Amino acid sequence: MKRVFTRRYKAIIQELRIAREEAGLTQEEMAKRFDTKQTTISKIERGERKLDILGFMDWCHITKADPCAILKRIPR
Repeated sequence: MKRVFTRRYKAIIQELRIAREEAGLTQEEMAKRFDTKQTTISKIERGERKLDILGFMDWCHITKADPCAILKRIPR
């Protein structure tokens, strides 16, 4: 299966996974708050499903992560 991410996209997804874990949420709990299935969260975190900007913002809101701080940590 082709991965949908570049090096920079992979870095963003890694930051989002860390934010989920730091928020104390399992993939199942995240899925419930994100109104999706656990497998969708897993696919996002593995880079098999792309997350758009609105999904990124929702993820940050759910995990209480600062989206600007995440983006500032991504290499150019």
